[in-house]
Formats: sequence, structure tokens, C-alpha cells
Amino acid sequence: MKNIIKVEWIRFKLDEILKNKNITQYRLAKEVGFSQPNLNKLIREWGNMNLSTLIKISDFLNITIDEMIDDYKIIKSKPLK
Repeated sequence: MKNIIKVEWIRFKLDEILKNKNITQYRLAKEVGFSQPNLNKLIREWGNMNLSTLIKISDFLNITIDEMIDDYKIIKSKPLK
């Protein structure tokens, strides 16, 4: 269950970053050397994405890999009420 939440959060965060930078998933896919369907599959199966792909994505978006997951770590560390 924790992995599902983490993957969903990272997908949400990546979508948010793309929206803020006015970049489509299609453009991201082309810039990192994937077809859009293959990139979508990688994003859905985030845990299977290799480090070189993460680096390509973060380099193109001009962000760190940690920025993609940072908000998730904050939410995860807060105790539930």
C-alpha cells in the first residue's frame, strides 16, 4: 500500500511540475527519448524506472530528483490525527 501511495504521489507531483512549466507529457517523452505511451507506462510503474531515466527527466525539467518526491516525504512524516 505504501508503494502505491508513493507512486501516485510522484505521478501527481510530476503532473504538477509539467503543468507549472507548461510542458506536455508528449514533449517530455520526446526530450528524454521515449514514446509517450512508454513514458506513461514508466510513470505508472515508477518503482521500475531506472536512475538514468530519472536523471534525464529531472535534467530536462531543471529540477532535482529529490524535488519530485520532497513533498511526499513531508506528508509521509506527519503523524495522522
